[in-house]
Amino acid sequence: MLSDLTLCVYRSRRTPVAQLRAVVRVNFEPNEYPKSIAQLYHWTPDECIPEFFTDPSIFESLHTVRRRVGSLLSSRDY
Repeated sequence: MLSDLTLCVYRSRRTPVAQLRAVVRVNFEPNEYPKSIAQLYHWTPDECIPEFFTDPSIFESLHTVRRRVGSLLSSRDY
């Protein structure tokens, strides 16, 4: 089972900023979250959420300060 913190990071593009501030950190800094699938995998290679495979919208950001996550794995993302 994943922690609330991990779930919020994985779902950060679809999670309201207020919830990110409550669970992750008070000062929301978009650059502290993974910018690509490669970075997500690098952080936790043995974990993921089902939405990564079933819901492409998980990679689309609700936030104006966050862009869509890069979908291609690239060594330059590490």
